[in-house]
Amino acid sequence: MSRLLIAALAFALLLTACGDRSLIYKNEEYGFSLTFPETWDGYEVTIHPDGTVCFSFDRPLPLCILQLYIRTKDEWNDMKAGPKAPAFVGESEEYVFLTDHYSSECVQMDEFQCERHHEVPSIVETFKLTE
Repeated sequence: MSRLLIAALAFALLLTACGDRSLIYKNEEYGFSLTFPETWDGYEVTIHPDGTVCFSFDRPLPLCILQLYIRTKDEWNDMKAGPKAPAFVGESEEYVFLTDHYSSECVQMDEFQCERHHEVPSIVETFKLTE
């Protein structure tokens, strides 16, 4: 029994030392996932009634550092011709997933939020449909 325990602990230690420490957010309602780096540990998610998913941190001035807009295809068709249309991320049979166009500016963000903001493009690249 003790050999099994030692082997299990060694395996767990190996996974901790070599493993990917990324955080995976899965949204079952809309059928997508995003992978966040470990620097996003402790992030908070707010889902607004219009289908906007806001990723933020509990800070003195909480801001949506990453917003994912979930719209129907009809809504996207109405939006995409506009001058401030969001950036396309992906689509399912039912929804279109969008985000803000990335800007390196950190308006109204503290240093921590700004550092997380610069990680947004690599997070958006991890977008996957899960359905």
